[in-house]
Amino acid sequence: MVKCPQCLQLRDDGDTPCPHCGEVPYGIRNRPSQRIAEKAPAPREEPKKLSYGGLDLDLGDVSASGLELAGEDDAPTAEVPRAEPPPTLAEPQLEPLPDLPEPPLKPFRVAELPASAFLPSTEEMEAKRLADYGDPKPGPIGAVRYWWRVSTRRSELGRRRAEAAETLEAQERERTNRLAELGRTAEEAAPSESEPRAGLVRAVRAAERRREEEAHLSTTVVTEREQRLGELRARLAALEAEIAPLAESSAGLSRRLGDLRAETRRTESALKRAEIERRNVVDLIARRQEAYAELERPADERGRLLAEIAELDKKSPELNARVDAARAKLESLAQPLDAAQKEHDVAARLLADRRKGADDLQERVEEAELELEAERARSGKRSEEAGREVVAAWAAVGENVLPTVDAGGGGPLAALARGAAESTTRAEEAALRLARLDRAITCFDHDAFAQGKTYAIVGGSLALVVLTILIVVIIS
Repeated sequence: MVKCPQCLQLRDDGDTPCPHCGEVPYGIRNRPSQRIAEKAPAPREEPKKLSYGGLDLDLGDVSASGLELAGEDDAPTAEVPRAEPPPTLAEPQLEPLPDLPEPPLKPFRVAELPASAFLPSTEEMEAKRLADYGDPKPGPIGAVRYWWRVSTRRSELGRRRAEAAETLEAQERERTNRLAELGRTAEEAAPSESEPRAGLVRAVRAAERRREEEAHLSTTVVTEREQRLGELRARLAALEAEIAPLAESSAGLSRRLGDLRAETRRTESALKRAEIERRNVVDLIARRQEAYAELERPADERGRLLAEIAELDKKSPELNARVDAARAKLESLAQPLDAAQKEHDVAARLLADRRKGADDLQERVEEAELELEAERARSGKRSEEAGREVVAAWAAVGENVLPTVDAGGGGPLAALARGAAESTTRAEEAALRLARLDRAITCFDHDAFAQGKTYAIVGGSLALVVLTILIVVIIS
């Protein structure tokens, strides 16, 4: 039996057409791959797998593909047009097709790679040229010089990178603004209802609503903070208005109390002097009386002592009057002094309470001022973020509009499109420059750099030790 090359069904050998599809196997009927050894009908072949390099390759259902795997003696044949059937040949018996052998894995060898695989890429070469670190030289001195060169160049590259980052940020901001202006102008000129532009415009409207809500909320909060601060300031002003007369009254009471205290001190001093003088007179009289009582003294001396005693007795009434007057004045000053002291204490306590309240209010006013400033800063920041969100949403609309605008034509949209394209180009160039600087900063030999740093630290330490020893030797 043979297999029909058209429908792959088994049929009897002969010149008659295939009973299944009507095809006659002209020209390829005697191919060995078309014959089978078994006479009985066989089921459809299962998908055949081929193992190659440790992987199983699924060849699919061979029987359904319309093709057959050729045997070892098969040769490729082209499609043969229909012709008269050739004479019938004897049908040879065929052996089953052998399994395909698995090809051995070819080991990977570095030597088989092309030489270009080991060469630095263009980006690496550009980064090294921009970095200008140079190559590390052998030896400790070469390593230290390489470390110093890399350190100084990295500082310069870091400064240039910061400038490039600022430039990129400015260029991206300009690009976003130009695209946003393009999208806004295009939507105002011709509103679109087709997607995705309509969806982008809806996103813009949503961002604008959030910005308005944020502005309203910020205004409300700031207004509340301002009202609270105004109330605190009004209370502080009223309290300071109460403190002013209290402070003046307290100052007057302090002056009156000071005058009374000074008068009391003067009266006490006068009383003490009068009492001292009176005690001195009494002592003098007593001593002269003791001397006069001595009978062995001459008569003229005793007469002199008696005259001195009489003279001293004349001073006693005056001194007694001074002592009595000072005591009376002290007694008269005691009540006014006590009353003035009480009034002064009351006024001082009231003034202290008012001032403490004013200090507390002042602290609250300062806190309210700080809170107001912080809230204004937060509101400004949130407003800026909401504004940037709106600009970014319009920029997305501009990106959608940009490919549809003829930049070489006239009109406002063409000019805006040219500006957006130019800003995009500048932003891409700035991003490329920043990426080159990032690569340049890190494209040095880390091992040589670390080795040079170690040598520099060790050498500096040894030099410091030697210098210290020399100084000690010179001083000693």
